[in-house]
Amino acid sequence: MKKFEVIIIGSGPAGSGIAHKCAGEGKQVAVIDKEFGGTCALKGCTPKKVLAVSSEILRYACHLNGKGVKDVNVELDWASLMHFKRSFTELIPMHTKEGFKKEGIEVIEGEAQFVSENTLEVNGEQYQADYIAIATGAVATELPIEGCEHLITSDELLELNEVPKRVTFVGGGYIAFEFAQILNKCGCQVTLLEAADQPLSGFDPFLASRLIESFQMEGVEVRTGIKVEKIEKHDNEFAISGKHAEGELEVRCDLAIHGAGRMPNISSLHLENANIAFSKSGITVNDHMQSVSNSKIYAAGDVADTGYPFTLVADYEGRIVANNIFEEDKEKSSYLGVPFVLFTNPKMASVGQSEAELIEKNIKYEKKQADTSHWLISRSMQENVSGYKVLIGEKGQILGAHLVGPKADEVINGFAMAIQHKLSVIDLKKTFVSYPSAFAELRKMI
Repeated sequence: MKKFEVIIIGSGPAGSGIAHKCAGEGKQVAVIDKEFGGTCALKGCTPKKVLAVSSEILRYACHLNGKGVKDVNVELDWASLMHFKRSFTELIPMHTKEGFKKEGIEVIEGEAQFVSENTLEVNGEQYQADYIAIATGAVATELPIEGCEHLITSDELLELNEVPKRVTFVGGGYIAFEFAQILNKCGCQVTLLEAADQPLSGFDPFLASRLIESFQMEGVEVRTGIKVEKIEKHDNEFAISGKHAEGELEVRCDLAIHGAGRMPNISSLHLENANIAFSKSGITVNDHMQSVSNSKIYAAGDVADTGYPFTLVADYEGRIVANNIFEEDKEKSSYLGVPFVLFTNPKMASVGQSEAELIEKNIKYEKKQADTSHWLISRSMQENVSGYKVLIGEKGQILGAHLVGPKADEVINGFAMAIQHKLSVIDLKKTFVSYPSAFAELRKMI
């Protein structure tokens, strides 16, 4: 049996950060993974951004047709998009493993399973460590639907060289909305079936409804209040059946895609063998990112039950784990002002508290809200879906900010910085920024 001081399961942002930090401190480190590089780099943020940029450019080129732009091709080409995407992703596993090996980190390829509180088994071999960090990320949520094995996930979608004409998403999570719009731009007839009456519930409902309305106008059919019960395959097509308020429905398509979100990737780890507490939200950790039931185990990223499945949060939690494994003075995690973004076109973003949360907590606030389609940045891009809601406390502090518009993913960072560093409205207004820019418009929102 081979022994290490630290073993990390997973090689994404959280796992890689832990491994490099511990190796830099002179520890004996090993990393275990089936596919090196992590979801973000291989099947998440990076490829999604590549596709979204092409979709965004096409959107605004079409909007500006006749306003300085002419002869716009109205469709994206999926095959060439996939070829371009692979130029960003195909070398990541090799580079990730090479980076580990250069620092003396042992690379173990395979699926890890716990056999005891400090021992793992991979490919029939056992490995022991003083500390084990779990950073296995997330996988598609299990769905209680008959025939759900016919659904492909976004991981598999990103490996297709071509897509058919009729595509249906079962579920209306973030990934579903992002890919639905891209596939629509590739000429697909896209239907999105969502169980809730209000999709995108994590965002401000007024702004979300405006975005969904724009999807409908673009030709993406968003159907809400749909309980999908069965998926059947008939020759070369799929039949998706279910119920809604008005009765039963059936949707036929050439490709059915899982769009109901993701869950912590823990099912194959055999956590019970290591006395590791967990729930459907992930591995239960304290604010040191340490397992509450096994002090030699840490977890970071989407697999931990902290509730923030974002790349930079995974990186942040990984750094906390690396610092805390060998430090007596434990560092605590804090999630003040974590922004989240829907990378559709236009984008939608939020940070801080919602208006509903403030009302429930009986917190006094001032609301600033407006349509911004006539403001410089949106108007120059001919974007009609553009607006904001900013919630300000009695002492001028930013309590929450909610945006939809072409640069929402960038502007939200200003509000996130204000919340994290306790900057007031006055602080923001007297800060010099570049002009004309979307970020400069932040001051008009407060």
